[in-house]
This record gives sequence, structure tokens and C-alpha cells, in this order.
Amino acid sequence: MRGRSMDEHMSSGKLDRRMIIRAGAAAGGAYVLAALGCASGTRTTRDFRDREPLPPPRDPYRPSAPRQRPRLSAEPAAPIVEPGVIARAAWTRQGPAMHLAERMHGINVITVHHDGMSPFQTTNQSEAMERLELIRQAHRGLGWADIGYHYAIDPAGRVYACRPLELQGAHVRDHNHHNLGVVVLGNYERQTPTPEALRALQGFIVSRMHAFGVRPNRVVTHQELRPSACPGRSLQARMVEARHSGGVIATA
Repeated sequence: MRGRSMDEHMSSGKLDRRMIIRAGAAAGGAYVLAALGCASGTRTTRDFRDREPLPPPRDPYRPSAPRQRPRLSAEPAAPIVEPGVIARAAWTRQGPAMHLAERMHGINVITVHHDGMSPFQTTNQSEAMERLELIRQAHRGLGWADIGYHYAIDPAGRVYACRPLELQGAHVRDHNHHNLGVVVLGNYERQTPTPEALRALQGFIVSRMHAFGVRPNRVVTHQELRPSACPGRSLQARMVEARHSGGVIATA
């Protein structure tokens, strides 16, 4: 990475697994830089922390009542068994750092992301789970409570449970409150989503809309809330189509 900043590598879409590992090792610990392309703007440890400053009152994605921080138990609640969703225990043995986490207190927004790393097209489940664990370690290295997203979808269309639903995510700065984060593994500035991933994403979003009473106009992408390339040009275009009149999300 000599001669170029991490942000420049991210914006060019050329950040890969080896680069992340080298960057973390150079900083004194693997993954500590956690330079994932989904992040937007100039990153600092505080940028996407779960305990970030309150946004202005005009923020439409914030509840009007003042937020209070309840005391969380040392252990997360027992995981919910969700049909068709691969349990978190299948890809990591590590739980969230509860002392850094906040309760979700309801969901009224769903935000779609890509991971923004190197293109990822394999349908191998073991490799998808390794990538998820890489992201989790990167996010923990930033001082976050856990992987930032609540769910992930791989190119084969598998859906994985990530951050427990009881906990607020860490995926869009200033807009994490009541916001369900879903990431599609891959870089959709440099690749297109597989038909399997796209079907899984749209079907899963619709199921979450029904489960939590989320309106179609509250299904958004990262770049629609903050300056970012995420979820990449090709996935952004598919999301726009799905929300247009007659689209899968619009008619949910």
C-alpha cells in the first residue's frame, strides 16, 4: 500500500483480504484498521462506534423521544431460531462485547450494504463464513461491539445471522437507531449480484418488512443515508428497481 492511503485503495475497489491482514499486522494487530469499503468518508475509531453522538433532531430516522442507555446484561439473549437463516454459531464462536452495545428497541428502517472488499463470487459456504469472520474481527478491531450488520447474504443466496437483533447495529453513521443492517458479500462496484443473491436479498427484505412493519419507503441503501459508494453501482440499481412501482419491495 506504499504511496497510497487506505481510503484511496478502498475507493478504487482494490482492497482485498491480504491487504487487510497486512494493514492490521502493520498496526500491531490483525484487522485493527478494518478498512472495509462499505464505510463512508474519512474513518476514525469513533466514526461508526455504537455509542456515537446523537444526530440533529431533524433526522427522519431518529425517534422523537430522547434516547436512554439501559444497562445490558453481560450475555446476549438466547439466539432466535429463524427458518432459512444460518445461525451465527455456524460461522463464529465469539459473541458481541455487550458493554459496548446498545439495545435496538424496535426496527423501522432496513438498510442494504455490500462489504466493499474484493469481488466475491464463490458459492462455497466455508469461504463465505471465513469472509464473515474476517469482517467481524475487523469491526471489533475498531472498538465496535460486534460485526456491524444484523444479517449477511452470500452469492449462493444463503442468509446468515450476524449481530443479534436485540442490539443496535453499527453500519450507517448517525442512522443506526432502529435500523436493520443487511450486507451482501462482495463488491458491487466491480461485480454484479448473482441471481441467487438477489432473489435471497429481495425475499428476505420482504419477510423482514412484514415481520417488523417496515414500509417500502423505509427500505434504503447506505448511500441514500450517508455519502458512500455502498452498496455499489450494480446493487444500487437493483434496489432502485425493486422499489419502483411494480417492484418486489414496492408491492410487498
